[in-house]
Amino acid sequence: MAKKGRAYLIGDGKRKMNPIHGEDLAKFCIQSFSETNRTLDIGGPEILTYEQIVRLAFNVLDQKEQITYIPVVLLKPISVGLRLFSKHHYGLFRFFMNVMSHNIIAPKYGKHKIRNLFNQLS
Repeated sequence: MAKKGRAYLIGDGKRKMNPIHGEDLAKFCIQSFSETNRTLDIGGPEILTYEQIVRLAFNVLDQKEQITYIPVVLLKPISVGLRLFSKHHYGLFRFFMNVMSHNIIAPKYGKHKIRNLFNQLS
């Protein structure tokens, strides 16, 4: 979104998460093969708000920040209508709506930080 010049955040952007790099996740999975019938929580090494992540993306690209905040209350009726037309799109829509409106923090793991990933992608 930052490459296109505008980012959209669901809610106020203040919810937190700790994104994990695929390489760190793969290493964790390999180390956890002996675990059976357990849910294992895993997150990246840094906890950031969605707003911080978006601002970082704009910063790496050296672009002016243009962020649109979409209130969750406006999206709920849209999700009901979407459910009637496409269960697939409804599911994706609800997933993003739920993820971006809640804190999703797991135990920290790994070494890869999101700034480095953004630098690689830019």
